[in-house]
This record gives sequence, C-alpha cells and structure tokens, in this order.
Amino acid sequence: MTVFAPLRCFAERNWHMPRIPGFSSEEINAFRSKQPTETHKQRLHVLRRSFAAAAAAEAVAHAQQASAGAAAQASKSTGSKSGGTGSSKPPASKVRVVE
Repeated sequence: MTVFAPLRCFAERNWHMPRIPGFSSEEINAFRSKQPTETHKQRLHVLRRSFAAAAAAEAVAHAQQASAGAAAQASKSTGSKSGGTGSSKPPASKVRVVE
C-alpha cells in the first residue's frame, strides 16, 4: 500500500475519480458497466412500445380534431352568404325586438 492510497480512496468515493492523474499505481480498478439483463430489456421494450402507441393515438386524435375543425369552419362559411359572423342566426346581442 502506498502513501497515496487514502487520498485515492477519498477521491474515488467522493469525486468519482478512479484514477488520479500523475500518480500511477499497479492496482487500477477497471470499472465495467453492467450489462442489462434480459428481463430489463423486455421491460424497456414494453415501455417503448406503449409510448409509441400513445403517441400514435394522440396523433390520430389531433388529426381528427383538425379535420372536424376544418369541416365546422367550412360549414360556417357556406351557411351565411351575407358575410356576417358565419352563422345563419345573428348573435343574441344584435337581435332587435320590434313591437
């Protein structure tokens, strides 16, 4: 054990420095990333598939709303030929009662 071993341990634990530059040692820890298990891969696959299905459903709903809005706008514009508000009846604020 070298003189710098406590310093190396402190740096590894607190600052995630597996190697201190300038101080070589024979015992270099090779940190390997863990390989995901098959169960974990299956869970990720299910999550990605459900996110994709939700995004597709949202896109379909958005397209339906857009087409319904365009159809409503088209029916409003053809319903009134006087160029008014777009509806066949005048708004309630503009209705005059004549007696």
